Amino acid sequence: MTKKPTFTKAELLRLASIAKEQGVAISLERDGTKIAIAPCPVAPALEPPRDEVAGPVLDHPAPPIDSGFDHRERAAMEQLVAAGVGIPVRVDTMHCVGPFTCQRLAGRGYVEILVNETGRSSGERVALTGKGLQDWKALGGYYERYPAL
Repeated sequence: MTKKPTFTKAELLRLASIAKEQGVAISLERDGTKIAIAPCPVAPALEPPRDEVAGPVLDHPAPPIDSGFDHRERAAMEQLVAAGVGIPVRVDTMHCVGPFTCQRLAGRGYVEILVNETGRSSGERVALTGKGLQDWKALGGYYERYPAL
């Protein structure tokens, strides 16, 4: 059989309202006659720490530069940044990089496709531009600041 509850709903609501109003915690046991009332300090709601200068920037981060790089473009940029700005690098010596990747990077202004001695532009040598280095560093800083992306 179901045992009759020892507390009525009205009693529990009254105790909850008093506990909230007085800032205490109430613990009862009717048949064993245990009553406990303890102070329960209410902690103020904490706001997350916020940088006053960059607060709005952290709330709404700017989108990445040119939507980032795919894995081939990233490999090409890493190798070109290691070589330096304006230093020609042969495409066939670069790992995971082909002429199409170089053309996409040149379209963004990140690399310059150098003309061969014969006068033809076959995409065999490329050099990193200043804009490419600047955007590479900015994108790296963006991902360091927002690692969840």
